[in-house]
Amino acid sequence: MRPKDSYRTNSEAIAVPKGMTSSVYYPQNRYPKRHKTKKKTRFASVFLALIVWSSLFYFALSNNIKSFIEPVYINRLNNKYLNLDVNKVISPTLNYMTNLSFMNLNLLSDASPKNTIKDINSSGELSALKNDILYITNKYKNLHAGIYIYDYTTGKTVEINADEVFPAASIIKIPVLLDLFNRSEALEKEGFSPVDTNNKITFKETHRTEGSGNLQYKSADVDYSIDYLAKIMIRQSDNSATNMLIEQIGGINQLNASLRHWGFSKTQITSWLPDLKGTNTTTPRDIATMLYNIDNQKFLSLSSSADIKEYMSHVENRTLIKSQLPNDAVLMHKTGDIGKMLGDAGIIYTSNGKKYILSVMVKRPHNDYGARDLIQKVSKAAYQRLGA
Repeated sequence: MRPKDSYRTNSEAIAVPKGMTSSVYYPQNRYPKRHKTKKKTRFASVFLALIVWSSLFYFALSNNIKSFIEPVYINRLNNKYLNLDVNKVISPTLNYMTNLSFMNLNLLSDASPKNTIKDINSSGELSALKNDILYITNKYKNLHAGIYIYDYTTGKTVEINADEVFPAASIIKIPVLLDLFNRSEALEKEGFSPVDTNNKITFKETHRTEGSGNLQYKSADVDYSIDYLAKIMIRQSDNSATNMLIEQIGGINQLNASLRHWGFSKTQITSWLPDLKGTNTTTPRDIATMLYNIDNQKFLSLSSSADIKEYMSHVENRTLIKSQLPNDAVLMHKTGDIGKMLGDAGIIYTSNGKKYILSVMVKRPHNDYGARDLIQKVSKAAYQRLGA
């Protein structure tokens, strides 16, 4: 005979122990176990169904409506490790057009493949002069020079590190001056009246900056003509005047757009003046090519060319190229001087009708005066070979 507390079959009910209200009950360890098993089985079925339906949905999506979502989502996932040139995405138009901005007028000018800037076509090397210069530069072991010389008489050149990038210092004021006049002429070509260089610009506190030039010591809210600002930018290397003119031609980005349009990929302006860290850059060849195009009438008119020559032939710094020229020689140039670089670039006109371009830039230990001596000796050697 079974004990009273033993379990019955599934269909059997047993007497309720004392204290329970119901007359029958089923053992506690039998039916709850079956209930849990059913729950697990149901969950597994649902999970399997979700996997199947998700797979079907994915294949349906990829085959039927993938074209609607792919550009914005699937490709984003597929290309998440792809490196892009963001400049081409942010400013794609800079590859084929130049936005002209000058004196509060904005124009969109076609940047056609035909560039008005002329390259300097060398007919050969000035071997004797190059050997003279290499002999000079080899004496300055702690200096690194970049040199480009072009002789108008023979069409020959000297190229020593001519395409290497150097800090531009104040030599960057040459393209600022060229862009100033080039943009003015662009307005005229678009049917506007040419800009009068006697037009006034107000000197504000935001234009005041340190470094070379005396405008930084003048009172604010005073008007100065474009002619005066261009004059002191070149002759005195005035940084405040330079920033005022850069602002008028549309700012740093506009100047860089012009440089790219002209074909100068290695010359760029990154910082407002003074650029003591040397972030604004150029090459001896680029600057020589800019000087060469001052007489290019497809780039600048005769009147603009005359104004530029007037500014550049009265530079107050005479300690570099100018110091080694005779008094009857005319130098049209611009110097650059920061701690890490000293340079000078210009066109030399001799009394006997000869003419040549000399562009010299020297990287140096901070303010090393040996750079000045090197430039002076290169100037003397060039004049002896090409000007005498």
